[in-house]
Amino acid sequence: MTNERTPDVHHAELGALRWNESELAYTVHAGIGGTDARIEVIIDPDAWSEPLTETLLLDQAASTLQRIRAQWPVIEAALRSFLVEAYTDEWRGDRPAQPPEELTRHLALEVWSVYHDGASELLFNDQGVDDEGLFHGHYVTVSLDADGTISGVDLAG
Repeated sequence: MTNERTPDVHHAELGALRWNESELAYTVHAGIGGTDARIEVIIDPDAWSEPLTETLLLDQAASTLQRIRAQWPVIEAALRSFLVEAYTDEWRGDRPAQPPEELTRHLALEVWSVYHDGASELLFNDQGVDDEGLFHGHYVTVSLDADGTISGVDLAG
């Protein structure tokens, strides 16, 4: 791949993508899990073990998006499980305990990043129950391997 990229690319399934030089990614918005999230298709030629074209990478991203949409209930269940374990007295403070379903309503998928190897990461914005958020402004991340299997759920930021 060359370092020069077309600023606008259209993909049959992803739609119109814009090149973001500062993030080295094509970006587009799409509905995932009932929210409008920004999708980043990361272009990192130094990390590739085999030559990929941007078209193949975008095709891979579209396939991954289909898998994520299909397994959204599994992703939500992993989020609920994580929140039950993580939202303890340390984070909750004086706020009353809430059921997992209520906690997940405070999270909104903000960014989904797709990498050259097919792995991806979902970044959920902690909208919280008040100005501090559930986790005081931290994001909740769900990492997926190339097959779409959840490889981890954690806090970031």
